[in-house]
Amino acid sequence: MKKYASILMAACTVALLGACGGSKSSETTDDANAVKGELGLFELQGPVKECVWGEGDATLTRTFDENGFWTSCDGRSLAEIYPEGIQRDDSGRIVAGVMDADGNGEEYSYNEFNKIAKYNYHEFDTTEEDTYTYDADGNLQKKHVEQGGMDAEEPYDETYDDVTTDEHGNWISRHVTTNTGNGWIESRTITYYSGAADGEE
Repeated sequence: MKKYASILMAACTVALLGACGGSKSSETTDDANAVKGELGLFELQGPVKECVWGEGDATLTRTFDENGFWTSCDGRSLAEIYPEGIQRDDSGRIVAGVMDADGNGEEYSYNEFNKIAKYNYHEFDTTEEDTYTYDADGNLQKKHVEQGGMDAEEPYDETYDDVTTDEHGNWISRHVTTNTGNGWIESRTITYYSGAADGEE
């Protein structure tokens, strides 16, 4: 089975956002379910305030500000996750974070849908590169995972079925299958900012 929701999920177990760029700017839109800020890193859209991801007994909680920018993971601020600094693009989105003085960290790139296109993790000899494939409407179709290091798995692809979504179009349950024969169920509980129809506060 895959690592703990891939290392993109595990990022917050090691460290997030020391200031290393200009002020954050939100891509404004009238669409209530827009992929704002950094929501697209985590397959989220709309006025998301908190997302609790779960797989079996494992859970992971991320929070976001009202512009969709990532603020914490499992109670740790981005500055705690990436204490050696953050790089951001012209839209204020995180593109790299450094976790320690040895330069270990993560890189992110985005596609035309403001969603994650590629993710890279490196910590000494342990590496992971995830490449995401979408359909013409911006729906995730596949994630290709390649790992390096002593405990690395062989490259594999993840695909998704039995997907249940909420009123904002965010998946809250899905079945994940790999081309190596593994499978598991993922679920999410999503809280929205005031005025949202689902998970209103």
